[in-house]
Amino acid sequence: MQAEGIGATQSEASTDALIQAISKVNGVAIATQMSSSIKETYLNTDNREDYALTEDFQRNIVSNTKGVVRSWRILNAFQNPELNDLWVVKLEVDVSKYNSSKQLKRLRMSILPFRIGGDVSQIDNRTLFQKHFSRQLENYLTQSRRFAMLDRNFLSEQSKELSFIANEGVKIEEFARLGTRVGTDYIIVGEIEEARVTSKRRTMQTSDKTFIISKASGRVSYRIIDVASTQIKFSDTAEISVSGDGLAKAAESLANEAGETILNAIYPIRVVSGNTKQLTLGQGGITIKNGRTYNVVKLGGRIVDPYTKEVIGREEVIVGTVKIISVQAKSSTARVITSSEDLLPGIKNMSLIIRPLKHSDKSGSGKINDEYKKTQEIMKNSKESINTLEKNSENDW
Repeated sequence: MQAEGIGATQSEASTDALIQAISKVNGVAIATQMSSSIKETYLNTDNREDYALTEDFQRNIVSNTKGVVRSWRILNAFQNPELNDLWVVKLEVDVSKYNSSKQLKRLRMSILPFRIGGDVSQIDNRTLFQKHFSRQLENYLTQSRRFAMLDRNFLSEQSKELSFIANEGVKIEEFARLGTRVGTDYIIVGEIEEARVTSKRRTMQTSDKTFIISKASGRVSYRIIDVASTQIKFSDTAEISVSGDGLAKAAESLANEAGETILNAIYPIRVVSGNTKQLTLGQGGITIKNGRTYNVVKLGGRIVDPYTKEVIGREEVIVGTVKIISVQAKSSTARVITSSEDLLPGIKNMSLIIRPLKHSDKSGSGKINDEYKKTQEIMKNSKESINTLEKNSENDW
């Protein structure tokens, strides 16, 4: 790449051009670190103009910058009368560049540790709930492959690795990795409002037999905040109540629900290809469950809020239902169950999305459909056990 520098001497102008080249390729942070090495190399020559233009000087620059500057050649050098005869040097510089992941072009998000609120006596349960909820939410959003999820929990480990890269003995091109950390667009924050396990002891009226019924419940409020403006982009409260004492499992189930809500609000699942019998969806991983049923929705015209004049979305018309039959890491396949119109035009112009069925969403009580089914199954098994107990222990009843 080409860069231009200015200085009292040709060598000073050349070193300035080198610093400018590094700044253009790897950013100001790397250029600032390299500038002292470049200037020190020049000063060690006792400001000898003839030496500063030799191949030895160039090799020293390459060594002292740890390979960030590979080589360069002078394209033009002259004294500019308009700048009080300062030297202007134009160089063609070969600079090592760290190619960041293409995923960083996505919307960048970070999940910060959720606050622990509510009853202090339940602090252990809330801490456990917070740990599993945050981790599963991060897993869900990462596997959606819609966001660039940035880590904010293991910064010390990351800093140690970058310090290792800066040491001698590491491949010199690796030094270009330094200074490439990026900031996040949105942060997800929230509070664990409730997380508890309650148990009740039940005794049969006709016998001395007792059994314990446990229930795990939790409630989380969360919001997505634009870091630059502090604007709240999205907020919601999710809650769950399931049979059993599995608080960690309850937290993970609730995180999946929250992740699905966030994802459907920002990036609903698109139909990317298919035919009248089978559709390919542009999403997979843990965000899609095999065997689950979804509505097929056709997107229409834009909807404008009459008060704010902002576009608040697009018209949505349910045109069918599908069932997931296969899930891959980045995509999934669904079988068409019903359709009220020909789906091929919508597939062709990419105007079809899928949404969870109404009964798959959280209900007013906050229970998830899957958890509700599990509860019903447990209740059924309990009744069967009691019936068996009645037959085998008629004297107790």
